[in-house]
Amino acid sequence: MKDELLEEHVSQEGRRVIVLRACNGYEGGQPFFIVGYCTKEGDRQVTRYTPHRERVNQLVAVFKQDITDPARLAHGPISPEAHALVRS
Repeated sequence: MKDELLEEHVSQEGRRVIVLRACNGYEGGQPFFIVGYCTKEGDRQVTRYTPHRERVNQLVAVFKQDITDPARLAHGPISPEAHALVRS
């Protein structure tokens, strides 16, 4: 299955936010979503992968506000251990 563009949005700063549906190429591979925040030139600057549509909606809402900080993209609070890894 080739990646399929499902949605395209524009952030407050004028950057493209895209949602693609893809599927792993191996037998039994399940479809998943790719959410991309693009540079002004159109290349993906930040990319997140998820099998859950609800998470897609959350990521689109955040990217449309031009928020790309990994700590703010997390599902929930980041543990102190994970936060230390991000800082190092």
